[in-house]
Amino acid sequence: LSDEKPGVSLTRIINKRIKDVAARLQKSIDTLDRALEKLDKLSARFNVEKEAEKGGRSSVKDKLSQMKAKVEQQSKAPNKEAAKSKAECL
Repeated sequence: LSDEKPGVSLTRIINKRIKDVAARLQKSIDTLDRALEKLDKLSARFNVEKEAEKGGRSSVKDKLSQMKAKVEQQSKAPNKEAAKSKAECL
């Protein structure tokens, strides 16, 4: 028989299994951390590109207000021309 105390060999066998599982879990966590870092880099690059696109674009509200101003100008311009032509005729 060995010089070990009773139950120590059983504890060593159980601990070996637990250490193996813990090592695999740590490896999985490291892999997941690397994947998340890559995802963060990709999303940051996507946000930069998206912000660059927005820089060239105006908001919908701005476009609508510009369109309304154009329509108002166009509707006012023909009335002035019609009034001028009537005045010229008289």
